[in-house]
Amino acid sequence: MRLCWFTGGEVIPEATLVECITFRHPKLAETRPFRFRLPQSPYSFQGTFTTLLWAVELVLLPSQQCVRALFTMSPTGQPLLLQPLYADGLAL
Repeated sequence: MRLCWFTGGEVIPEATLVECITFRHPKLAETRPFRFRLPQSPYSFQGTFTTLLWAVELVLLPSQQCVRALFTMSPTGQPLLLQPLYADGLAL
């Protein structure tokens, strides 16, 4: 199980693994409790050219099969909305 964030959009993709939990000897259709401590940043955001998303992923080894649950991390519970900066009528 891992906590991570990643960027998408018209930017060079970036992904960061924040924390990882290993479950020893998992069984099919089993449930186990887990807890992650969220860092102070970065917040989830959406912009014209990029987004930052948070996820909890469960990865099965050695097959690398993965399921992902996306969530928003911000003080409001909504992604921050980025607005382009303009100078002389051109977006920077």
